[in-house]
Amino acid sequence: MIRATDVLKEILESGGGVFVVQEHYALKAGLHYDFRLSIGSKLKSWAIRKGPSMDPSQKRLAIPTPDHDMRWKDFEGAIAEGEYGAGFVSLWDKGQLEGLSEDETGYKFSLKGKILKGQFKLQKFSGNYLLIKMKDADASEGWQLEPKLTKAEANKKFEASKVKFKGDISDYKA
Repeated sequence: MIRATDVLKEILESGGGVFVVQEHYALKAGLHYDFRLSIGSKLKSWAIRKGPSMDPSQKRLAIPTPDHDMRWKDFEGAIAEGEYGAGFVSLWDKGQLEGLSEDETGYKFSLKGKILKGQFKLQKFSGNYLLIKMKDADASEGWQLEPKLTKAEANKKFEASKVKFKGDISDYKA
């Protein structure tokens, strides 16, 4: 079990690195976004059903998931049926993770991606977290997340990959 205090301590001590957000059409769980921060040699990961937001008024529940190997930062494609997270994954955003700090409510950091920019906070919340966009020059009231793929497109890519999939998903496990 991932403990909130351990994850946040590692984030604070890591100094910076990369972040990635993957749009994940999981066969069992449906659409969600995998939010990953590089901490040491691993990617700390959270599942966010509604995806991240650039609107400070939109707090997003972020549920901790197992750490992933750094090779996941570039992963796009199908995860075979029977494997953890089976479905189709596409890269939604990626960039630099910088400037970690602590305040009375949690930890703040800066993201420099193509979509996500500026200050964010991961705030402890009932054993999980809330991902919150901070009010800054990059904030955008009324911002709406735009998925890269529709469910039908993701399903079509997943079905097509059943024939082409030759990789071993265990290569990507933490």
